[in-house]
Amino acid sequence: MIVLFLSSCDKEKSATKKISGTWEITNYKRTETNGLSFYATVSGEMIFSQVDHYNSPSTFNSSITYAFDTDNGVYPENGTIEMIEKGDYMNVTKLDAANNPIDTIKYRIITSTNKDLQLEFLDSNNRIHMMIFKKKK
Repeated sequence: MIVLFLSSCDKEKSATKKISGTWEITNYKRTETNGLSFYATVSGEMIFSQVDHYNSPSTFNSSITYAFDTDNGVYPENGTIEMIEKGDYMNVTKLDAANNPIDTIKYRIITSTNKDLQLEFLDSNNRIHMMIFKKKK
């Protein structure tokens, strides 16, 4: 049992190290509850810190600008991430300006390589957001 637990922790630590760095967004797709998908014009980046301490959270910040046909906006977010489920998912906790938690969203890590990162999450309106990134640094 202990070996299984340690193995799972190692996979989560490895996943955290793999995504650390600066990622430039290249693609953003939103799928509505009726199944229709829309692609946005996007720019910006997401930065994940690498943490060497076992139980310390990794931090992130993002500045992503998007424009769909029907709406547009900016994701200027920061917070912490925690890898879960053997690094296949991560809990993203968004923080306000005073570093108080605002919201925690479970992101699915679809692809995570040295150059590519693909994330997916479900918003409060049950829409699926899928973002693809390329490694900058």
